[in-house]
Amino acid sequence: MEISQYLNTAKIMAITSFLIGTLIFGFHCIAPLNSGIIMIGLYYVILAFVANLIMFLLLIGIACIRTDAIDDIAKSMLVLMANIPIAAIYFMVVMSS
Repeated sequence: MEISQYLNTAKIMAITSFLIGTLIFGFHCIAPLNSGIIMIGLYYVILAFVANLIMFLLLIGIACIRTDAIDDIAKSMLVLMANIPIAAIYFMVVMSS
């Protein structure tokens, strides 16, 4: 696989994780008393965390090998990490309701 394919996959994973997480959060806002949505959200957070962590570690490995593309790899890693504060905010809102 070319490095550009890994970088595109990381960006797609980040955007998809954000969109699915936001959709689940939106469903929770519509029906806050539905414990099924909370359980789906919890399982999704665990699944998304593991998948994004694997991609993050893969990008670290590629960065160690391909130091010439470190800037592009770092940008993709930052896009992946951008979901962390968003997920934390969603979690705090769900726990406070």
